[in-house]
Amino acid sequence: MIEVHTLNVIGDQVKTTFVALLGSVVLFVPLIVVIFIIGLQSGFGNFNLPSPVYAAYLDWRVDGKFEMMTLGKFLGQSLILLFTWFIVIINVVLFFCE
Repeated sequence: MIEVHTLNVIGDQVKTTFVALLGSVVLFVPLIVVIFIIGLQSGFGNFNLPSPVYAAYLDWRVDGKFEMMTLGKFLGQSLILLFTWFIVIINVVLFFCE
């Protein structure tokens, strides 16, 4: 049977992780607001522009080894990667600080 103390420790770790993740995400709020204001003033541009991405599966004899994706897709993948790293780094730091 799991003791009540063990459940409290697990609950505290979840709360600490959530607060750390929330604080990390809130740090980007001023940056997003400024980028939005600049975008409203100058225009956001076209997110369908091609962006080259390295393609490791292409034949080595082919010049370039790049394929194209849209800028919007590239930015979306970058944000997902950044958010994932936030979660991983916060959990690793909290795990080793206990």
